Amino acid sequence: NAFNAATWWRVTVSAPTEAEGVLYNARGQQLATLLKGTLAPGEHLVRWDGTDDTGSAMASGTYFIAVRTPRWQQTQRCVLLR
Repeated sequence: NAFNAATWWRVTVSAPTEAEGVLYNARGQQLATLLKGTLAPGEHLVRWDGTDDTGSAMASGTYFIAVRTPRWQQTQRCVLLR
């Protein structure tokens, strides 16, 4: 799923839950927090615009987004092309 401007991940929960979405590089370093808080039941979109927590543009490369709740974790790989 290579992208340039922004990419989205769909997250569906069946009951209210705490959730966190974090961006990592291939070395496992945390670069950005994309989602943090309580999700209502239903479908939600997590968006990454190619920047880190400071707002700096990230270089082309492979990144990972991990979305975690107390009951499950989902990790997705993405490729940023500049």
